[in-house]
Amino acid sequence: MKNKLLPLIVLSLIAILSTSCGMPIIGKHVQKKSGTSRLFSSTDSTFSPYVAQFESYAKSVTGNSGFSVGDVLINFGDPEVNTFQGVCYIYSNDLREIIIRKQWWDTAADSDRESLIFHELGHCKLDRDHDDEVNVIGGKSVKLSMMNSIIVLGTDYSNHRPGYLDELFNRNKTSVINAFINTP
Repeated sequence: MKNKLLPLIVLSLIAILSTSCGMPIIGKHVQKKSGTSRLFSSTDSTFSPYVAQFESYAKSVTGNSGFSVGDVLINFGDPEVNTFQGVCYIYSNDLREIIIRKQWWDTAADSDRESLIFHELGHCKLDRDHDDEVNVIGGKSVKLSMMNSIIVLGTDYSNHRPGYLDELFNRNKTSVINAFINTP
């Protein structure tokens, strides 16, 4: 019986691990189901301040004065997965765009908006995958990365923003841990 179940378990694990968000994957990121054309030809101006903040922070922490989000477009639309508020699409020709659910955006706090945009730019611009590592700090489960598959929101983000941004650009989880130790 054990020998008969093993192949089934292995096949099930392969199926689960080879899909993400119900869509095909290029490397670590979600690929648009078909075609090479983006949904939009430019970024919605609503997102310009968030892009400027991302670029400014990236320049200061990386020392790269030429850092730019470049050709990654951001717009409102349907992320195609009901539980997603945003998604980074990478097309087969390597064009990239971020789609944000407007209904969520309209009711979200500004810091939550920033966290979502920075997370999606982490995928589309920094080529970061999800990182779901957590640690218990002061009796609380703490996400150690901006790239957690469940976006860092609320006071966890706003009160510990410098630690999370250092982790985003430098992959330094110690910054997040120290931020929570120094500011519960």
